[in-house]
Amino acid sequence: MAIQKNKAAQDEKPVQKTAASGPNSKTSSGEKKAANDVSPQALAKKFHALVLKYQPTANIIDGIADRLPMLKTRLVQANFPETPREYVTESVFFALYGSVVLFVVMALSAVAAKITVLVPIVLFFVVYVFLFFYRLKYVEVLVNKRARRINRDLLYAGRHLLIELKAGIPLFNAMYGVTEGYGEVSEQFKQVIKKINTGIAEDIALQDVADNTTSQYFRRLAWQMISAMRSGSDMSSALDAILDQISKEQIVEIKKYGQKLNPIAMFYMIMAVILPSLGITLGITLAGFVGVKLSFSLLLLIGAALGFMQYMFLTVIKSARPDIEM
Repeated sequence: MAIQKNKAAQDEKPVQKTAASGPNSKTSSGEKKAANDVSPQALAKKFHALVLKYQPTANIIDGIADRLPMLKTRLVQANFPETPREYVTESVFFALYGSVVLFVVMALSAVAAKITVLVPIVLFFVVYVFLFFYRLKYVEVLVNKRARRINRDLLYAGRHLLIELKAGIPLFNAMYGVTEGYGEVSEQFKQVIKKINTGIAEDIALQDVADNTTSQYFRRLAWQMISAMRSGSDMSSALDAILDQISKEQIVEIKKYGQKLNPIAMFYMIMAVILPSLGITLGITLAGFVGVKLSFSLLLLIGAALGFMQYMFLTVIKSARPDIEM
């Protein structure tokens, strides 16, 4: 019996060691993965820690962030978790990352083509400046896109809210009912519900969410609800009035878009259809008389230019279209 107990004790000891070493091995493997991660996001975090490690570079980043007073508000409106300092550091890194990649490609191409490396060096600085300012403005692009998505679904969400209020449902339950199925508008009301559940009053929660959005329609709707709550007036009547006004304004925007399409369509027909077709035909005819041969690469270049022109026209038409669904 004693021999069997000793054998059992010897068998249990290795099991206990492996069980105890399990979490440590997982932690060490996780640290190794984090250390070996070379994705742009992981490299950006490492770059941020490296920049802030030295006081001169940290002062430069703080100086750039201080010159952008609206950056903090834009980051909140875009639901970005970064601080202005972190976002500026990421902008510096991504600009450096993109320009270095482009420089390497251009330098190898220049060496292969036996061209001076001065052109890639100049392009490196130009691309770096462009990418840096593009990254800084990118958050504003996201904020504007989010506002357009809110405007697209706001009317439907408001009517849903109005129907529930007229049915006698409390305001909190009515707002909770529009937290699903209405895109970005649902996300806004989710934030309102979340703030109310933490103990904030309904009017204060609506005001906080409305202040952090760039959608003028949502702000007007929220302020109409806040005014009705604070004055004690009928909420459904106030909502009905503001939704009717928003609907009329959206109809006016659609009519303005229709009026803009007429000159754009005419300009498109002239610049992208008539002139290219006539110009290519006359060019080929004149080249035949003069005896100039048109190379295939030149025709490809003309086709690429025409394709780019088509893309630009489609982009202008799409950007001018109001993001509204009636």
